[in-house]
Amino acid sequence: MITIKKIFDYRTPKGNGEIPLRLRVTHKRKTSHISLNLSFSKEQISKIERGTVLDSELSEVISEVDALTNNARRIASTLNPFSINELKRRLAAGHQFEKEKAALFSDVIDLKMDLLARGNQLKSKSIYNTTKNMINEFRLNTQIHEIDEKYLRDFEDWYITSRVLSGNDYNVESYYNTLSVYLRSLKAVINLALDKKILDHTYAFPFGKNKYEIKTYDVDQNILTVDEVDRIMSFSDFDSRLKSYQINALNHWKICFLCNGANMKDIVQFKWTDISDGVLTFVRQKTENKTKTIRRLSIPIIEPLRELIEKVGNKDCEYIFGGFITPPKESTIQNKVSKMCKGYNKHLKVIGEKMNLRFSPTISTSRHAYGNYLAKNDVPIDRIAEMMGHKDKYRITTYHYIGSLDKKTLFETNDCLRKFS
Repeated sequence: MITIKKIFDYRTPKGNGEIPLRLRVTHKRKTSHISLNLSFSKEQISKIERGTVLDSELSEVISEVDALTNNARRIASTLNPFSINELKRRLAAGHQFEKEKAALFSDVIDLKMDLLARGNQLKSKSIYNTTKNMINEFRLNTQIHEIDEKYLRDFEDWYITSRVLSGNDYNVESYYNTLSVYLRSLKAVINLALDKKILDHTYAFPFGKNKYEIKTYDVDQNILTVDEVDRIMSFSDFDSRLKSYQINALNHWKICFLCNGANMKDIVQFKWTDISDGVLTFVRQKTENKTKTIRRLSIPIIEPLRELIEKVGNKDCEYIFGGFITPPKESTIQNKVSKMCKGYNKHLKVIGEKMNLRFSPTISTSRHAYGNYLAKNDVPIDRIAEMMGHKDKYRITTYHYIGSLDKKTLFETNDCLRKFS
């Protein structure tokens, strides 16, 4: 005798806490399970078991599951001898219950965000969360297989039109560049769905040449000139009332600049043990989880950087600048960096206004300033790429073709910065 019953499999809850729904097939006291690629929250399960489902979409899914269960029973009764593999094959071939139709875009992007969270990529996770909100605002309950070229064009039209109508500044280029961030996230989610077989081979991938192409515009970046950097590095006209705060903010800008343009998230995680023989080595957090080969970058501790480390560094702590007593959680680092940059940028704005700069310097501008300063001092582009941790110098030549810089060359590369001592 063969019995087939739909069950909620509490043995294997999903990462988001939902419980998978499966078919339990019992034949000659041997039990097998057939995945339906469906899962439900405990609240939904309670409603289903009590028979109080009012949600029309949920009711439709349950009806399809019931139909599939009855179809499985019918197919099983015709199999002689019975085979669980043959039952699965016939169900997949003959029933219109396509698994991708049950997959909402929001469910798949939740899976992506869960992977990012486990990799401590909280900033990236927040971008995906914004993408999810945008898609839900555009079209709630979008199913992953519905995202085709027309859907993407409609999403683009909706996003750009709504921003132009509601924005204070008519800046279409900026809107498109922001939209490109969401679209790249959306593209990654679709690739994840394909990798996880949530979408099958019949799905037409909508991105690429002669399909939907993500648009971006080149915009003028705020990059400090050599003269402006020289003036910032020698600035001393601080407000007497806020002098200590302004000095601290400027010192941290200088540290980022002299540390090969490293960002603040990396700076606060530098340890005293990272320094050896006059060189500080570290792994960029931004690329640590995006490359198969972990590459440590090297910062030559030239005299002006050594002076700042002596002045600002905390010798009573394992971390030079972070002040962490124990290895911090990713969320702790993110919160600390956010607060630090917000405070420093406020004081840097005042300094920029005093200097009559073209724009207010921020902690993040130190990275562009470093690259530009080296370039204007005739440092070869491949050296700059290596110092800044870029994958390749023109996004064509990879590290496979660029050898690591030796210690002598490291110091020569940053030699033009020595005058800031």
